Amino acid sequence: MSELSQKGLPPQSDVEEALHRYLLQHPSGVETALVYRELGRHMNLTNDQLTACRDSDGRNLRENLVRYAHRRLKDHGRVNDGPRGLWSAKGIK
Repeated sequence: MSELSQKGLPPQSDVEEALHRYLLQHPSGVETALVYRELGRHMNLTNDQLTACRDSDGRNLRENLVRYAHRRLKDHGRVNDGPRGLWSAKGIK
């Protein structure tokens, strides 16, 4: 069982889809810090899920999931490679 499932976090693919849908709802883009805060609420995560940390280094698992989801969406051409700290869905201005 992975650390993510042990901590009750959703699968990476669910986070990717939720992030993409969230960014589509904000055509002018969203600051990264706001994405980290709001996406958890958007996905109806519990406080325990929002605050779960990696056992190895204490980093927040949810934020790590969101960062990786953004990277995968960018690799697949679904989000813009815009200015640092501002995320937006591809094709949305």
